[in-house]
Amino acid sequence: MLMGITRWQALLLRDAAFGSLQQAISVAYVNLQASMPAIKAVSTSPKKQAKLPAGPPLDYCFMDIGSLKNLSELKPVNGFVKGHAAPPQLNKPSTANASVTKPTAIAEASAKPMQQLQTAAALTPLQFELNSQAIKLASNPLTSLAGLQEAAAAVLDEPAELRWLDLSQCKLTNIQDELTRFPKLQMLYLHANQITKLSDVKKLGKLSGLQKLTLHGNPIAELPHYKLQVLSCMPSLRELDFVAVSKLDRDTVSVWTKAQRGGRKA
Repeated sequence: MLMGITRWQALLLRDAAFGSLQQAISVAYVNLQASMPAIKAVSTSPKKQAKLPAGPPLDYCFMDIGSLKNLSELKPVNGFVKGHAAPPQLNKPSTANASVTKPTAIAEASAKPMQQLQTAAALTPLQFELNSQAIKLASNPLTSLAGLQEAAAAVLDEPAELRWLDLSQCKLTNIQDELTRFPKLQMLYLHANQITKLSDVKKLGKLSGLQKLTLHGNPIAELPHYKLQVLSCMPSLRELDFVAVSKLDRDTVSVWTKAQRGGRKA
């Protein structure tokens, strides 16, 4: 015994103290991790960050758009259009509060919800080389794509760099030539329209980089040999109607295509 405390009691006290220390360290670590985004948001200049290729898609879904001629006059639900300026507080440091100390600034930033800080940073135009490479026009009463190229030029920094175009759930009755004017298009959503001619799909064969295409929900999807005809037009396609194109699919297309050619010769 030592000063009225047994060895067993001393060990218990030591373990309790060690447990409290561990808990304190854990809390401090969590608090430090939570404060890191806020610290970066205040102290890191956007110019020092590596820029990402492009910003988020320009989202014009459910906006009752019947024509693309005035698309530049509309504000997208998400994303920022060509020439969109960054908010002043995110673009460059303000000199209005130059006297505020760094700890105070960090404390103010920490008081804001972390999600807001991350969202603001994600939508900073200065972080991207291009404002966007995608346009979403789903669920609008579009019957024509007239003016699509001009609309893209008005809202995108580089319209030729368009990679994803969503025209699903509109009122298109055919596949128009306007779609072939974007050579780098990789994803094209046309499902749930009113497209009736499979021969229109051949136009998309000009898009050599097209990898994902949707046409389900159109009358053409109910026609015989729909999948075979679509895949035969686009050898680069990796996904049709959200289903991956397999090697078996390609082998079947090859056999079917040869049979079609043989039938024509006969």
